[in-house]
Amino acid sequence: MSIVMNAKLIHCATLLALLTGCAQVAPPAAVETAAKPVPVAQAVQKDSAEDDEPAMPASAASSSNLPKQALTNDILFNYLVGEVAWQRGRGDLAASAFSELTKRTRDPRLARRGAEVAMQGGRMNQALENARVWAELEPESANARSVMVGLLLGLGKYDEALPLVKNILSKQTMGLPRVWLELHDLLIKQQDKTGALNFAKTLAADYPFTAEARFVVGSLAFRVNDTQLAESEIKHALALRPDWEYAALYYAQLLHKTSVDAARDFLAEYLQKQPNALEARRSYARILAAKKAWAPSRDEFNKILEREPQNTDMLFAVASLSLEMKEPQQALATLKKIEEIGVRDASSLYLMMGQVYEEVGKPEQARQAYALVPMGERYANAQARYAKLLVAEGKLEEALKHLSERPFKSSEQQINWIQMQVQLLREARQYERAYGLLTDTLKKYPNNPDLLYDRAMIAEKTDRVDQAEKDLRAVLKVKPDSAMVLNALGFTLADHTRRLDEALKLIEAALKLEPDDPFILDSMGWVKFRMGKLEEGLSYLNKAYAARPDPEIAAHIGEVQWAMGRRQEAKNTWQDALKQNPDHEALLQAIKKFAQ
Repeated sequence: MSIVMNAKLIHCATLLALLTGCAQVAPPAAVETAAKPVPVAQAVQKDSAEDDEPAMPASAASSSNLPKQALTNDILFNYLVGEVAWQRGRGDLAASAFSELTKRTRDPRLARRGAEVAMQGGRMNQALENARVWAELEPESANARSVMVGLLLGLGKYDEALPLVKNILSKQTMGLPRVWLELHDLLIKQQDKTGALNFAKTLAADYPFTAEARFVVGSLAFRVNDTQLAESEIKHALALRPDWEYAALYYAQLLHKTSVDAARDFLAEYLQKQPNALEARRSYARILAAKKAWAPSRDEFNKILEREPQNTDMLFAVASLSLEMKEPQQALATLKKIEEIGVRDASSLYLMMGQVYEEVGKPEQARQAYALVPMGERYANAQARYAKLLVAEGKLEEALKHLSERPFKSSEQQINWIQMQVQLLREARQYERAYGLLTDTLKKYPNNPDLLYDRAMIAEKTDRVDQAEKDLRAVLKVKPDSAMVLNALGFTLADHTRRLDEALKLIEAALKLEPDDPFILDSMGWVKFRMGKLEEGLSYLNKAYAARPDPEIAAHIGEVQWAMGRRQEAKNTWQDALKQNPDHEALLQAIKKFAQ
């Protein structure tokens, strides 16, 4: 209660000072609106100083326009009503109170406050009404004009805003480029994109040799998809101001929309003339990386590092590109340099460092790096890789123990650690242990769809077909449009039962949702094969393998080829896949079943 009373006393004192003229008034505070008009006003004020024009002190400017108004109880009450209403979230009541006060007192400071409150409450027409009074009473106030401009533009009153903005622009000399760019920030946010463009074109007609004016028109043209005008105007801006890097980047972005090569070539030419344009060089380097031009891209990032040797983002880029170029030692040296400099988030550093150590055959150092990854979004990935390294050393039990001891703050995190353990058991072909772990976890989380799906996959491996079907149907109740689950159930029925028509319908539903998914195409090929449609089945399987050369798909292709009497072809299919996947279970089973 005391806080509210103190606030009221402060407002009373403020109002008393305002209306009696006993206190100086600070310059109007920045008013936050959707259009943010204040920067234009600030530009006007700064430019006036640059032109050595004497500026009237705020107190003097205000006092000459202050009304001879006595502080009555009624005025004080309405003021308090407005402020208290605003504090309590009643913007409508606050705006009405200040509008009424503005009409009664004709005080520019109350008009300003009324405009602020109305804008913050989203009552833009009322805000404009108060801003008009404010500008009328303080005609020299740049802030008042700026707020009016923002409101007029926001309300789509371009015709009324035009003379005001022309007046602001006409008074600029050194500050003209800045005001044009601040005007751009206003216009780019307007919902009436065409109106904003036409407004800018009208203004820019008087400034044919101002680069910023041309840029504003080009940027707004791009918003209405007039690419030809956009490119023409931005190009004109660059001709007027060749060293303007921001415009160059914008032009490159325009080109990138239709041709990555054109954007690349433009930036290359621009950097020949402007070698110190670091942002342009960054963009150029990224385009080269996207085009898989690893070495040239790394060269460009290294040029940036010559100017910014402590830039860890650029160092990360160099390290990543070194990995792409199969130069892990160079990547490691770069990562160690990042470690010396220090980074706020060490997760990316140590995760990448661990991966590099893995690549150079140093698993112990890799695990040490993964252990340094702090809690966060990369922590789980690092711990999974840590565990896999233990498994590679024959330490499955230690890996499982490591994952089981990881901290968790939510059920989702705990389930994630369980799923990692299940994956290790599955890869070790310890399906019964995996099934038991999932079944135990489902006692705690009986309806978790991810756990149910995982158990279904293990159940299928252990010939618990009924349980697999039951779990998958439970998941479908939660996720009826999941292509992955529909496909899993369809494949299970096709592979383990004679309910082939039912399996086909499920796989068709999955394929309709994800027509290019190679695993669903594989399932479709398999069910067709099981239905005796060998040619059709092989066609689907070949399409799946072309999209993703997965060893299990290869196993299926070979089996269909074998059934078609093309046995040597089947052996070749299996052997070719086995070269890349020598331990794959499905391939080994197919070879054992047919080729031996």
